[in-house]
Amino acid sequence: MIPTNLRGEDVFLLPYLANWAAEKPALTLEANASITRSLGGIESRETAAHTLRATSFKCSLFLRADESAAFRAALRQLGSTRVLMPLWPLAHRLVDGRIIYTDAAGNILTAPDGAIYIAGVNLAAPSPVQTSLWLTMERDLSLWEVHEDPLPEQLASFSERALRVPLLLGVLKKLPDPVALNRNLLGASIEFEDTAPAIFAPRSADDTAEEIDGAGRPVFPFAPNWADEVRAGGVSYEIEREQIGEGRTPATTYYPQPHARVLQAQFNTFSHAELARLVAFFHRRRGPVELFAVNHPHDGPIVARFAKKTLDLTFANGRITHTRIDFLELPHEAAPPVGETPGVTMGALPRRAQLFRFTYGLGTQQVVYRCTGYERNLVAAGELYLAQKIEHGDITESLEPEQTKVKLTASAWEGNPLMLLDPPRLEGPLKLEILRCSPDENGLAETAQLRFAGRVGKPNFDGPKITCEVAHLLADLQNNVPDMIVQADCNLEFGSLVCGVLLSTWTFTGAVAAYDGAALALTGVVRAGGAAMELAAGWFARGRVEFGDGDGFQSRSILSSTALAGGSLTLTLSQPFDLPPAGTVKFYPACDGSPSRCQVFQNFQRYGGFPFVPVGNPALKPIKKDTSQGKK
Repeated sequence: MIPTNLRGEDVFLLPYLANWAAEKPALTLEANASITRSLGGIESRETAAHTLRATSFKCSLFLRADESAAFRAALRQLGSTRVLMPLWPLAHRLVDGRIIYTDAAGNILTAPDGAIYIAGVNLAAPSPVQTSLWLTMERDLSLWEVHEDPLPEQLASFSERALRVPLLLGVLKKLPDPVALNRNLLGASIEFEDTAPAIFAPRSADDTAEEIDGAGRPVFPFAPNWADEVRAGGVSYEIEREQIGEGRTPATTYYPQPHARVLQAQFNTFSHAELARLVAFFHRRRGPVELFAVNHPHDGPIVARFAKKTLDLTFANGRITHTRIDFLELPHEAAPPVGETPGVTMGALPRRAQLFRFTYGLGTQQVVYRCTGYERNLVAAGELYLAQKIEHGDITESLEPEQTKVKLTASAWEGNPLMLLDPPRLEGPLKLEILRCSPDENGLAETAQLRFAGRVGKPNFDGPKITCEVAHLLADLQNNVPDMIVQADCNLEFGSLVCGVLLSTWTFTGAVAAYDGAALALTGVVRAGGAAMELAAGWFARGRVEFGDGDGFQSRSILSSTALAGGSLTLTLSQPFDLPPAGTVKFYPACDGSPSRCQVFQNFQRYGGFPFVPVGNPALKPIKKDTSQGKK
């Protein structure tokens, strides 16, 4: 393997040709689909992605002495580094586009006649499965280039015998265990998994118009290979049997339902165009989600879907591909039951994406962080949600608000708001809204539906994995805390509507003179919304200081302050800013809830406490001392 770099990420390139004599290359493409099926056989199916994913690519490598040394050295350095894996069955010469493969001796052969590949005509055939990532290389690796679409100009320096092959970006599912064939030759079986972002996902470039039946359904375009086994006589029912008690007969749950016919057969593609058409048909159906018509060998056309969310392709050579496909009939969707609406309550549902909107208050503003667990960034209702590793579990609903909750799982990416909770850096509650939308192929959704709103609890960290519980906002109503307490201190929040103090009249500004993480020195301090006044030491204790706006807005609590002297003072912060402050900052005092402090803000008429209530209980109970006479 050769170390290289892709968009700033260190990766390994695996440029060694596949050995077709040892193992036929096999590719598995998967659609991210979920299916809910009732005991009556009614289904709802949806996908959470627009792209296919290569969950497995298997092949065998045949390595010469120099390649063997480089391969073994790279395995010792691999660790968690991702790998660029060529799809060798889809390789072609740079000029003519013909497919190549190797025999047991490592000779490069053509697909049509098996002769050693030397020359060809200019066919310019596109790859049936593309990824937007390419490897162009001379066969002796004297020159190679990893590039994206479109073809860069520097490739003109390659010879016409150079090879061009689509690349997958991902990881080795398990470390290979190379086998020494002799002193100079090494064999290794590779099993690879695609972990690339959506822009490098495998896809088909086929745009052939699909055949449509009389009901407007697409028709599966291939006939089975009758030389292999075709299973077409079986049916499927939804029956649940459970052993209860010591008897011999299980409890059976069965609802009257139409039978669903099943069909399993092997299909072959004999050209690039046919393979591209098969992959495109599977992709457009969203794997097992969308229905279509397929010709049953005995009963004619039936309404069916792919029974699995994967398409398994085995390459017999560069052009011939084998795949075994299971189909499942959908009798409920050929004739929907009363009360069911295909596309709304049953059948193929719109694509779904989960959105997460975190908010937390910082002084006079709210900071909002939006992310999604989808495969790409989304814009929903005009708001941008960044693709991150985050998901939620089942939302537990209860008549008791404190029991309505959801579990959140995320990775520790930079800027994750959950990481502000440990060590604690938040100065207010972290709230979460979970929304759902149906994005189009461009990642746009006109609306988003709110599914849950709650307050984030204490997170648990397990390496880079974060889990936490989010309780519903209504759980706050269960708190045993009265709105008003009979006490000397004020019960109102400073600056709130009920309090009546206008923070704008008590806003101070100053220019940053120095900052060392804990102390912020300011000059030119003035009161922005009122007359100047003397400011004693500690006057801004428990207040707030703010600067910036938008994504750059930051706010911190003030622990203490020096007295104002010559228009300058120093604020001691509760914790450092994320980014050093500069220019002009705003800061506010706080109210300690005492009557004297309320009078400073000229607001005693709205005082929310009971100033004449004593701090402690003035009634004294006599001390009772129990005496013991001891034992005789």
